[in-house]
Amino acid sequence: MTEQIANRIRQCPTLPALPAVAQQVLELVARPDLDVQQITRVIARDGDLVSKILRTVNSSLYARSNAVGTIDHALLIMGLQSVKSLVLGFSLTAQLQVIAHKQPRFWPRSIYAATAARALAAMTGIIQQEEAFIAALLADVGMLVLHETLGEEYGRIVNEAQSHEALLASERERLGYDHANASGLIAQHWKLPPFLAMAMAQHHETASIDDEMLRKFVETVYVGGRCADVFAATDPAQAIFEVRRLCEELFAMPQSDCDAMLREVGARTKEVAPVFEITIPESPPYDQILAAAQEKLAQMEPPSDAAEQASAPSTESQATEAKPVEPQPSQASENPAGTPMDFHLRLAEQLTAAVAQSGELSLLLLEIDHLEALQRQYGHEVAEMILQAADRIVAAAARSPDNWSRLTGGQFALLLSGARRKRATEIGEAVRIAFSAKPIACGCGLQIPLTISIGVATYQPGMPLREPVHLLKAADLALFAAKQSGRNCVRVFTLPKPTPAAA
Repeated sequence: MTEQIANRIRQCPTLPALPAVAQQVLELVARPDLDVQQITRVIARDGDLVSKILRTVNSSLYARSNAVGTIDHALLIMGLQSVKSLVLGFSLTAQLQVIAHKQPRFWPRSIYAATAARALAAMTGIIQQEEAFIAALLADVGMLVLHETLGEEYGRIVNEAQSHEALLASERERLGYDHANASGLIAQHWKLPPFLAMAMAQHHETASIDDEMLRKFVETVYVGGRCADVFAATDPAQAIFEVRRLCEELFAMPQSDCDAMLREVGARTKEVAPVFEITIPESPPYDQILAAAQEKLAQMEPPSDAAEQASAPSTESQATEAKPVEPQPSQASENPAGTPMDFHLRLAEQLTAAVAQSGELSLLLLEIDHLEALQRQYGHEVAEMILQAADRIVAAAARSPDNWSRLTGGQFALLLSGARRKRATEIGEAVRIAFSAKPIACGCGLQIPLTISIGVATYQPGMPLREPVHLLKAADLALFAAKQSGRNCVRVFTLPKPTPAAA
């Protein structure tokens, strides 16, 4: 049955194709001789697409103090990969409108999911925030594909499902196939980038993804969809309960932060949806949804330790035999510099201080070269030894434990307050040399040579990189250039020189 449905999807004549502008951008980005100006010219041919990208960059998602007026400027602020993702998102949502009318609930849930995935990526230190947005926006496109392929047979399955998770279970039971499988198939058909295709195909099966960094990315997409159920499902109490549980289990996020994130998602989605020409039903603010769900949530929440102790019989023998609770190892103990969220808070504090005091702040993004391949070859334990060795090297370059953090997978961030671009580049080069100076000893005589790629971005008075997301994107663009240059090198983000006016 599975292969039969897959073949019917492949042969379906009415499925939308990847728009030409998106195809061209994907091809240009993949070239080793990357030409950013050529990409700008391709995008600029589509005035509607340009308008949508600029509206997005200037929306509340970015909270910019200065307006972005050109695609050149958008590429500068957001980075090439993010603009590429937006091109895909806008092109495909426009193309999918032809078949989306059969499922009126599809786009409202998808835009809530996308906004939530981006918020989660920002809170958990994932740099690819726009990519998370687009992956979540397209993750359930398999629902449209199955409806277009199977017709009313699938329409009945959708209409009978009481929730998104119930839909998934019903698909598997009645079809032996689910919408995530279909999303992955159409992603292959469109030749989307692997990380987008992976998120679309496996957002309901994240535990099977071996690469830690990729798994975290796909988890934000999955949890983004569960966040959407808070605003789009018939039972918000169950949805809130599940989102709180997932945020705590996957991201170590306390309930208060989870509720703050949902509050932000509810407000921002109402701004973002019109940019994608998506109409969403009227929905009350998250606080009202939460208040209405409180009674049911109270029944679902397990009793707290304090409540259990209060209800337990108190005896003298129990008091006599009571022992102090042994401290449990925390997630932060694995990362001496704290969590990525801690680092993002420090980045915001130091950048605010640099802007206010007309100072300078440099940010280095570092990525161990080919860590995923090393983990596949030697296993998880060796990969963790490599990361611990990398911790020591990056920590040695930092002026304080507060100035560096391991982000996700093999990525690190290093803050250098007061360091000018030249000095930051020198420190980056010293870190690069330290990595390649001698192999890492991983036990049993195993010696693994390592290299690292580094991107450097510096805020200087008068520069536009005045907000954390902009400095991060600039460093990420420089890191991308380092990897495109063959890895094991340092690349520095610089602003393009203005084109001289014609005489």
